[in-house]
Amino acid sequence: MLVLEMGDGDYSRVSLLRSLANRERILLSETSTSLPLGSCLVTLRERDREAAWIVTSGATLSLGVDTVCLAVALLDRILLATRVPLKYVNCVAATCLYISIKLCEECVCVSDAGRLISRLQLPYSIPELNRMELTILSRLNWDLGLPSVDRFMHAMLGCMGSPFLPVFRIPIEAVICSSI
Repeated sequence: MLVLEMGDGDYSRVSLLRSLANRERILLSETSTSLPLGSCLVTLRERDREAAWIVTSGATLSLGVDTVCLAVALLDRILLATRVPLKYVNCVAATCLYISIKLCEECVCVSDAGRLISRLQLPYSIPELNRMELTILSRLNWDLGLPSVDRFMHAMLGCMGSPFLPVFRIPIEAVICSSI
């Protein structure tokens, strides 16, 4: 019988990977995997455009890949669970980015709505962004522990003993911007 000895770090990485995979499986079983259909609702093309906007905005604000990936994961969950009219999709995307900044970034340079609106030249008011934030959080039952591409990559590379390299950022961003 072969017994692999793993240090606590290895065990926690494998445990994290299993936890992420299990969480994703549960979310997929509870949520539709296609966008709601209807006149003036968000399509895959608009979803991809907004995901690309989040990636570009993340670069503009010098945000980490974890922040950007969480923002796109939040956007995807909302778009799959809610009938989002096309006219609100950018506000939803901006709010998903705002929520992920508050969760992931240590720098407070854009952690308040006014600064984010100003830095990204958004056409929304602070109350509009705050209202959308409350709507999104409510729709997600305040559960923001979503699996994301970068979390899977970190966990898998950790299990293999490799560090997460900055070179992975561009391919990850390309993946999250494409719904295909």
